[in-house]
Amino acid sequence: MVYLKLFLASYLLGATPVAYLTARLFRGIDIRRVGSRNAGATNVLLRAGVIPGIITAVGDAGKGALAVWWAGTYFGEVAFAPLLALLWAMLGHNWSIWLRFEGGGGLATFMGGMVSIAWWVLVLLLPFWALSYMVTRHKYLSSLLACTALPVVLGAHLSSWQHFWFGLGAACLLAVKQIRAWIRWASGAMKETGNPA
Repeated sequence: MVYLKLFLASYLLGATPVAYLTARLFRGIDIRRVGSRNAGATNVLLRAGVIPGIITAVGDAGKGALAVWWAGTYFGEVAFAPLLALLWAMLGHNWSIWLRFEGGGGLATFMGGMVSIAWWVLVLLLPFWALSYMVTRHKYLSSLLACTALPVVLGAHLSSWQHFWFGLGAACLLAVKQIRAWIRWASGAMKETGNPA
């Protein structure tokens, strides 16, 4: 029962559609029907403006941070509760029940939670992603390469299988959305041309 409570609390927190609500409030648009159709901070920034984009980024990151804090405070009896809470918050963000199981890419929510769990992971991964992008000049491929590095970095530096499996789960949630966006770009659904830089 305690795992179910942790799942529901974290999922529903993550499912809060910050991008959708912000875009509706500031521009009166359905963010799922414009641009990349992704209910995340980047699409809001490009389609609704800088202020809505910043609000969305902070809100989405806050969901991850709040899920980690909530789990550590109220579910201390559950082993690795903050890790599970962050995964479930990402799941809710990516496939929100309030948006008919549409959502964002999960990156801001992941980063918000990781600041509380192990902020240095972001310090290691961001340069790796940047280097991958410099080599490939492809935003989706470089993002997927960064996803593959995530469980290795977490597991190796913390010497923990639990953190490795958490990293693998988070990487899968992030990668699924990247692959979906890549397919949309390749099919022309995003109306982009050339390399997805």
